[in-house]
Amino acid sequence: MPAWSADGHRIKAPLEYFRGPDKTWGYGALRVADGTAVTMTASSHNSASYQRF
Repeated sequence: MPAWSADGHRIKAPLEYFRGPDKTWGYGALRVADGTAVTMTASSHNSASYQRF
């Protein structure tokens, strides 16, 4: 598909973004004192998950 149409306008394609119900959020941090990576996964990205992390 060419980037520009014959009349000089940019071609616009419909968005096909879909996250769906099967998503997982990842939280992570590095403990500087000992270099340990701390991670956690959660089914949603909200303050309750962050506080649990």
